Amino acid sequence: SKSGTTLEPLRLFDHFYSRASRPLGSSAGKSFAAITDPGSFLERQAKERGLRRVFINPPDIGGRYSALSLFGLVPAALAGADIGELLRRASAMARDCAVEDPARNPALRLAASMMALASEGRDKFSFLLPEELSNLGLWLEQLLAESLGKEGKGIVPVAEGAAPSPESCGLDRAFVHIGVDSKEDASSSAAVAALEAAGFPVLRTSLKDSLDLGAEFFRWEVAAAALGHLLGIDPFDQPDVQSAKDRTKAVLSSRSGGKLPYPPCTAAGEGFTLTLSKAAAKALREPAAGGEQTLGKFTSLLRPGDYIGLLAFMDSSGKTAAPLGRIRDSLCAATKAAVQSGYGPRYLHSTGQLHKGGPDNGVFLVLAKEHPGAPPIAGSDHSFPELIGAQALGDFQALDGAGRRAFFVRITGKTGDVLERVRRALVY
Repeated sequence: SKSGTTLEPLRLFDHFYSRASRPLGSSAGKSFAAITDPGSFLERQAKERGLRRVFINPPDIGGRYSALSLFGLVPAALAGADIGELLRRASAMARDCAVEDPARNPALRLAASMMALASEGRDKFSFLLPEELSNLGLWLEQLLAESLGKEGKGIVPVAEGAAPSPESCGLDRAFVHIGVDSKEDASSSAAVAALEAAGFPVLRTSLKDSLDLGAEFFRWEVAAAALGHLLGIDPFDQPDVQSAKDRTKAVLSSRSGGKLPYPPCTAAGEGFTLTLSKAAAKALREPAAGGEQTLGKFTSLLRPGDYIGLLAFMDSSGKTAAPLGRIRDSLCAATKAAVQSGYGPRYLHSTGQLHKGGPDNGVFLVLAKEHPGAPPIAGSDHSFPELIGAQALGDFQALDGAGRRAFFVRITGKTGDVLERVRRALVY
């Protein structure tokens, strides 16, 4: 935790430290290491609990720009990566990015290309990556959304996964394809070629192997800073991230009898309730009676050039990936809008800044699974499900406060069945 106060790592630390203390007693700290900024709360906790190692990062590096700092390098080393070679390639890219001529500077070329496309209305950038680089898309989403989505400006990055069909894409779309020379990826190449043949712009990059990620991290970080300059915003702050955090704390503190203060529902369906933000209710004008009927009006909120945020506060281990993927694919096919799909609370630290601080061109579907009766986290009065529920509700309140069009779906029934009913209601 850079700040040393980030909620999720601190609660996870409390939980696992408590678990380790049962067999290990006072030596439990030797099973942990911390990475944080100097003088932070986490550094003090680490010293008090006797952690095996505390890695102190330079404090002037922003969190999303820290892939090549201790925050990225310590986990990479633990995973067995050759961080010496990773940094050698990053250093070579740093030299290339110091060239003043934009035509010979790879980061400035990238920023100029993206800005030119965004100026033409193609401001939804989807990342098409091979399987071994799939998680790079999540990092790029955070880097660009949190750096650039503020003051009513920004571009919309999308960690796409599989390449969409040209028929499911609107004219506001552009694509970034990052391949690996040493790997054959025939299916991805064919899908990208189909998008290009249909007239969609594709920015291409090819890595020699996975260790080129060091260079790629640096190139994109400089490009993000340059894009911030071109957009006229500060790419190094995140003024709208705190609003959801503050609302989460308020939700937790206002629980009554262990129950979260959910807002009155607009409509209800089998296994779920539905609440609309003020902007969504105003746009619909005539709300439907039932939950499924109201969900059927969700896509009518879209205006030309809008994107959809599919925000799921539920199990991210893979159990919900297929039903959420079907919702995403159905929405794409039905609307041709870009769908930015994210699990909460992770997306709160990445695309959440864009959702509240960027342009009002997002329509959001917040899906929150209720898990009653879980035991509290060690040292606190709430459980992990209660914490995640509070984060979901806090983010919906932040979206509502920012005047965004949003639906909040509270799932009380069997997750897979409810998600399928939600999908059918959305697109039929």
